[in-house]
Amino acid sequence: MKFLRVLGWIFVPYIMVWIGWKERGKAARIFGVAWAVVAALMVFTPKNSQPPATTASSNTQVTPVSATQTASPNAPKPSPEEEAKKKAEEEAKAKADAEAKAKADAEAKKKAEDEVKSRNVNYAALAIPQFAEGVEIQEATRKFVVANYKLFPAGPEEDVRYALSKVDTNIKYGHLEKNITPYLNKMVAATGNVVNVEEAPSEGIGTGTVALVHVMDNEFNSYRMFIMKTTGDILKGDKVKIVGVPVGSESFANVSGGTTRSIFLLGSHINKVQ
Repeated sequence: MKFLRVLGWIFVPYIMVWIGWKERGKAARIFGVAWAVVAALMVFTPKNSQPPATTASSNTQVTPVSATQTASPNAPKPSPEEEAKKKAEEEAKAKADAEAKAKADAEAKKKAEDEVKSRNVNYAALAIPQFAEGVEIQEATRKFVVANYKLFPAGPEEDVRYALSKVDTNIKYGHLEKNITPYLNKMVAATGNVVNVEEAPSEGIGTGTVALVHVMDNEFNSYRMFIMKTTGDILKGDKVKIVGVPVGSESFANVSGGTTRSIFLLGSHINKVQ
Protein backbone atom coordinates (compact mmCIF):
# COMPACT_ATOMS: atom_id res chain seq x y z
CA MET A 1 0.00 0.00 0.00
CA LYS A 2 2.87 2.36 0.82
CA PHE A 3 4.48 1.53 -2.54
CA LEU A 4 1.31 2.58 -4.40
CA ARG A 5 1.17 5.84 -2.45
CA VAL A 6 4.77 6.56 -3.42
CA LEU A 7 3.97 5.93 -7.09
CA GLY A 8 0.91 8.14 -6.79
CA TRP A 9 2.97 11.04 -5.39
CA ILE A 10 5.48 10.58 -8.21
CA PHE A 11 3.09 10.37 -11.16
CA VAL A 12 -0.21 12.03 -10.00
CA PRO A 13 0.63 14.32 -7.07
CA TYR A 14 -2.19 16.71 -8.09
CA ILE A 15 -4.58 13.91 -7.06
CA MET A 16 -2.68 12.58 -4.08
CA VAL A 17 -2.49 16.06 -2.54
CA TRP A 18 -6.20 15.85 -1.61
CA ILE A 19 -5.99 12.41 -0.09
CA GLY A 20 -5.34 12.67 3.69
CA TRP A 21 -5.35 16.49 3.55
CA LYS A 22 -6.70 16.90 7.07
CA GLU A 23 -4.15 14.57 8.64
CA ARG A 24 -1.11 16.47 7.25
CA GLY A 25 0.64 19.26 8.92
CA LYS A 26 1.00 22.74 7.47
CA ALA A 27 4.48 22.11 6.07
CA ALA A 28 3.42 18.85 4.39
CA ARG A 29 0.41 20.57 2.85
CA ILE A 30 2.60 23.38 1.40
CA PHE A 31 5.16 20.91 0.00
CA GLY A 32 2.42 18.67 -1.42
CA VAL A 33 0.65 21.59 -3.15
CA ALA A 34 3.93 22.87 -4.54
CA TRP A 35 4.89 19.46 -5.93
CA ALA A 36 1.40 18.94 -7.35
CA VAL A 37 1.56 22.31 -9.17
CA VAL A 38 4.99 21.52 -10.61
CA ALA A 39 3.88 18.06 -11.76
CA ALA A 40 0.68 19.47 -13.28
CA LEU A 41 2.66 22.07 -15.21
CA MET A 42 5.03 19.40 -16.49
CA VAL A 43 2.15 17.22 -17.70
CA PHE A 44 -0.35 19.70 -19.06
CA THR A 45 1.77 22.53 -20.43
CA PRO A 46 2.49 21.92 -24.20
CA LYS A 47 6.08 21.96 -25.24
CA ASN A 48 7.10 24.92 -27.39
CA SER A 49 8.81 23.85 -30.62
CA GLN A 50 11.58 26.08 -31.69
CA PRO A 51 11.28 27.36 -35.27
CA PRO A 52 14.02 26.23 -37.66
CA ALA A 53 16.99 28.48 -37.68
CA THR A 54 16.54 29.12 -41.40
CA THR A 55 12.79 29.88 -41.19
CA ALA A 56 11.97 33.51 -41.79
CA SER A 57 9.34 35.48 -39.90
CA SER A 58 5.78 34.83 -41.03
CA ASN A 59 5.57 38.41 -42.19
CA THR A 60 8.83 38.27 -44.13
CA GLN A 61 9.04 37.11 -47.77
CA VAL A 62 12.33 36.10 -49.33
CA THR A 63 12.70 37.60 -52.76
CA PRO A 64 15.13 35.74 -55.06
CA VAL A 65 17.68 37.86 -56.80
CA SER A 66 17.14 37.79 -60.57
CA ALA A 67 20.14 36.98 -62.74
CA THR A 68 19.15 39.91 -64.91
CA GLN A 69 18.53 42.28 -62.00
CA THR A 70 19.75 45.76 -62.73
CA ALA A 71 23.05 46.51 -61.11
CA SER A 72 23.16 48.83 -58.20
CA PRO A 73 23.23 52.47 -59.27
CA ASN A 74 26.33 52.81 -57.14
CA ALA A 75 28.16 50.10 -59.12
CA PRO A 76 30.95 51.44 -61.35
CA LYS A 77 29.96 51.74 -65.01
CA PRO A 78 32.14 49.98 -67.58
CA SER A 79 34.54 52.17 -69.47
CA PRO A 80 34.02 52.89 -73.19
CA GLU A 81 36.95 50.57 -73.97
CA GLU A 82 35.33 47.73 -72.02
CA GLU A 83 31.98 48.32 -73.71
CA ALA A 84 33.65 48.35 -77.13
CA LYS A 85 35.52 45.14 -76.33
CA LYS A 86 32.34 43.41 -75.15
CA LYS A 87 30.46 44.53 -78.27
CA ALA A 88 33.29 43.31 -80.50
CA GLU A 89 33.28 39.92 -78.77
CA GLU A 90 29.50 39.61 -79.19
CA GLU A 91 29.74 40.54 -82.88
CA ALA A 92 32.60 38.07 -83.42
CA LYS A 93 30.60 35.28 -81.78
CA ALA A 94 27.51 36.09 -83.86
CA LYS A 95 29.63 36.07 -87.02
CA ALA A 96 31.26 32.75 -86.10
CA ASP A 97 27.85 31.21 -85.38
CA ALA A 98 26.48 32.46 -88.71
CA GLU A 99 29.51 31.10 -90.59
CA ALA A 100 29.21 27.72 -88.85
CA LYS A 101 25.52 27.52 -89.76
CA ALA A 102 26.21 28.51 -93.37
CA LYS A 103 28.94 25.86 -93.61
CA ALA A 104 26.67 23.17 -92.15
CA ASP A 105 23.87 24.15 -94.56
CA ALA A 106 26.27 24.07 -97.52
CA GLU A 107 27.59 20.64 -96.53
CA ALA A 108 24.05 19.29 -96.13
CA LYS A 109 23.07 20.70 -99.53
CA LYS A 110 26.16 19.23 -101.19
CA LYS A 111 25.52 15.85 -99.60
CA ALA A 112 21.95 15.85 -100.90
CA GLU A 113 23.14 16.84 -104.39
CA ASP A 114 25.85 14.15 -104.36
CA GLU A 115 23.25 11.54 -103.45
CA VAL A 116 21.09 12.60 -106.42
CA LYS A 117 24.05 12.66 -108.81
CA SER A 118 25.38 9.26 -107.76
CA ARG A 119 22.07 7.38 -107.33
CA ASN A 120 21.91 5.94 -110.86
CA VAL A 121 25.59 5.09 -111.16
CA ASN A 122 25.47 3.32 -107.80
CA TYR A 123 22.54 1.26 -109.03
CA ALA A 124 24.35 0.47 -112.29
CA ALA A 125 27.48 -0.54 -110.36
CA LEU A 126 25.43 -3.20 -108.60
CA ALA A 127 23.44 -4.31 -111.65
CA ILE A 128 26.09 -4.59 -114.39
CA PRO A 129 28.15 -7.41 -112.78
CA GLN A 130 24.94 -9.46 -112.75
CA PHE A 131 24.74 -9.21 -116.57
CA ALA A 132 28.42 -9.13 -117.52
CA GLU A 133 30.72 -11.38 -115.54
CA GLY A 134 33.91 -9.64 -114.50
CA VAL A 135 32.76 -6.21 -115.67
CA GLU A 136 32.72 -3.48 -113.03
CA ILE A 137 32.40 0.29 -113.16
CA GLN A 138 35.83 1.87 -112.64
CA GLU A 139 36.48 5.14 -110.83
CA ALA A 140 37.10 7.07 -114.08
CA THR A 141 33.71 6.02 -115.39
CA ARG A 142 32.00 6.76 -112.08
CA LYS A 143 33.38 10.30 -111.98
CA PHE A 144 32.34 10.90 -115.59
CA VAL A 145 28.79 9.68 -114.96
CA VAL A 146 28.42 11.71 -111.74
CA ALA A 147 29.70 14.84 -113.52
CA ASN A 148 27.15 14.23 -116.30
CA TYR A 149 24.41 12.59 -114.24
CA LYS A 150 21.62 14.18 -116.28
CA LEU A 151 22.83 12.20 -119.31
CA PHE A 152 22.54 8.75 -117.66
CA PRO A 153 19.97 8.37 -118.93
CA ALA A 154 19.38 11.39 -121.15
CA GLY A 155 15.71 12.28 -120.82
CA PRO A 156 14.56 15.60 -122.30
CA GLU A 157 15.48 16.30 -125.94
CA GLU A 158 17.92 18.96 -124.79
CA ASP A 159 19.85 16.37 -122.76
CA VAL A 160 19.82 13.95 -125.70
CA ARG A 161 21.36 16.60 -127.98
CA TYR A 162 23.98 17.34 -125.33
CA ALA A 163 24.82 13.63 -125.01
CA LEU A 164 25.26 13.34 -128.78
CA SER A 165 27.50 16.42 -128.78
CA LYS A 166 29.82 14.75 -126.26
CA VAL A 167 30.39 11.67 -128.45
CA ASP A 168 34.02 11.25 -129.54
CA THR A 169 33.59 10.05 -133.13
CA ASN A 170 37.29 9.17 -133.39
CA ILE A 171 36.85 6.25 -130.97
CA LYS A 172 36.21 3.06 -132.92
CA TYR A 173 35.50 -0.49 -131.84
CA GLY A 174 39.14 -1.43 -132.50
CA HIS A 175 40.35 1.17 -129.98
CA LEU A 176 38.07 -0.20 -127.30
CA GLU A 177 38.93 -3.83 -128.10
CA LYS A 178 42.66 -3.11 -128.00
CA ASN A 179 42.72 -1.22 -124.71
CA ILE A 180 39.53 0.14 -123.19
CA THR A 181 41.16 1.91 -120.23
CA PRO A 182 41.87 5.29 -121.94
CA TYR A 183 38.21 5.56 -122.95
CA LEU A 184 36.46 4.81 -119.66
CA ASN A 185 35.50 8.49 -119.33
CA LYS A 186 34.57 9.17 -122.97
CA MET A 187 31.18 9.15 -124.64
CA VAL A 188 31.03 6.75 -127.62
CA ALA A 189 28.36 5.76 -130.13
CA ALA A 190 27.69 2.76 -132.37
CA THR A 191 25.08 1.91 -135.00
CA GLY A 192 23.83 -1.60 -135.71
CA ASN A 193 21.01 -4.11 -135.49
CA VAL A 194 19.40 -5.24 -132.27
CA VAL A 195 20.33 -8.86 -131.51
CA ASN A 196 18.33 -8.90 -128.30
CA VAL A 197 16.56 -6.40 -126.03
CA GLU A 198 15.12 -6.95 -122.55
CA GLU A 199 13.37 -4.54 -120.19
CA ALA A 200 12.35 -4.64 -116.53
CA PRO A 201 10.74 -2.17 -114.11
CA SER A 202 13.00 -0.47 -111.60
CA GLU A 203 11.30 1.89 -109.18
CA GLY A 204 13.14 5.11 -108.40
CA ILE A 205 15.92 4.57 -110.96
CA GLY A 206 16.09 6.48 -114.22
CA THR A 207 12.62 6.61 -115.73
CA GLY A 208 11.45 3.59 -113.73
CA THR A 209 12.56 1.09 -116.38
CA VAL A 210 15.94 -0.52 -117.09
CA ALA A 211 16.96 -2.32 -120.28
CA LEU A 212 19.73 -4.55 -121.58
CA VAL A 213 20.37 -4.23 -125.33
CA HIS A 214 22.70 -6.29 -127.52
CA VAL A 215 23.67 -4.61 -130.81
CA MET A 216 25.82 -5.90 -133.70
CA ASP A 217 27.20 -3.41 -136.24
CA ASN A 218 27.79 -4.04 -139.95
CA GLU A 219 31.28 -5.36 -139.23
CA PHE A 220 29.89 -7.82 -136.69
CA ASN A 221 31.33 -5.93 -133.77
CA SER A 222 29.33 -6.61 -130.63
CA TYR A 223 28.11 -4.04 -128.08
CA ARG A 224 26.01 -4.66 -125.03
CA MET A 225 24.51 -1.72 -123.18
CA PHE A 226 22.72 -1.32 -119.85
CA ILE A 227 20.45 1.74 -119.94
CA MET A 228 18.17 3.07 -117.20
CA LYS A 229 15.21 4.06 -119.35
CA THR A 230 12.76 2.37 -121.69
CA THR A 231 13.79 1.55 -125.24
CA GLY A 232 10.31 2.50 -126.43
CA ASP A 233 9.14 0.56 -129.51
CA ILE A 234 12.59 -0.84 -130.35
CA LEU A 235 12.51 -4.58 -131.03
CA LYS A 236 14.88 -7.34 -132.08
CA GLY A 237 16.13 -6.74 -135.63
CA ASP A 238 15.64 -2.95 -135.56
CA LYS A 239 18.51 -0.73 -136.64
CA VAL A 240 19.50 1.57 -133.79
CA LYS A 241 22.09 4.04 -132.61
CA ILE A 242 23.37 3.61 -129.08
CA VAL A 243 25.24 6.22 -127.03
CA GLY A 244 27.06 5.53 -123.78
CA VAL A 245 30.30 5.38 -121.82
CA PRO A 246 32.50 2.25 -121.94
CA VAL A 247 32.57 0.17 -118.78
CA GLY A 248 34.61 -2.86 -119.82
CA SER A 249 35.05 -5.70 -122.30
CA GLU A 250 33.52 -9.16 -121.95
CA SER A 251 33.32 -12.55 -123.59
CA PHE A 252 30.34 -14.91 -123.62
CA ALA A 253 29.21 -18.05 -125.43
CA ASN A 254 27.02 -17.43 -128.48
CA VAL A 255 24.27 -19.58 -130.01
CA SER A 256 26.67 -20.90 -132.67
CA GLY A 257 28.79 -22.56 -130.03
CA GLY A 258 31.59 -20.03 -130.24
CA THR A 259 32.59 -17.06 -128.12
CA THR A 260 31.56 -13.49 -128.70
CA ARG A 261 33.73 -10.62 -127.54
CA SER A 262 31.74 -7.53 -126.69
CA ILE A 263 32.18 -3.98 -125.41
CA PHE A 264 29.88 -3.23 -122.49
CA LEU A 265 28.46 0.30 -122.21
CA LEU A 266 26.51 2.21 -119.59
CA GLY A 267 23.85 3.76 -121.76
CA SER A 268 22.84 7.35 -122.20
CA HIS A 269 20.47 7.11 -125.17
CA ILE A 270 19.13 4.77 -127.84
CA ASN A 271 17.03 5.53 -130.89
CA LYS A 272 15.89 3.91 -134.12
CA VAL A 273 17.78 4.66 -137.33
CA GLN A 274 15.83 4.68 -140.63
